[in-house]
Amino acid sequence: MRGMLDFSSWSTILTTLFSLVLVSLVLVGIRLVFMQTFQRRRERENRQINERLKVLIAAYKTLGGSFTGVLAVEAAPPDVIQLGTEAHMRLAAQAASKWVVGRGLSSAAT
Repeated sequence: MRGMLDFSSWSTILTTLFSLVLVSLVLVGIRLVFMQTFQRRRERENRQINERLKVLIAAYKTLGGSFTGVLAVEAAPPDVIQLGTEAHMRLAAQAASKWVVGRGLSSAAT
């Protein structure tokens, strides 16, 4: 233990301080690399979530416009089925099957 921190002369004090600073910088560098790695992963996941939400919002807007008969709805149900929750998928499948048969789509909650 005595050999680690030697304060017997100025040169050993400076060498000890330099060693401590060097080790600290290396550890801080390693920490920064890990932080950036985790931050990039989190940003990538957030971008994926945002893209998923954009597609779902567009699909819901298309379906909402289809109740007035203004917009085509061919692309909306597959997007909802692909990206939505289980309940969303059931509702989109029901709407698509009604639309294919030619029945109107009801906007009332079921």
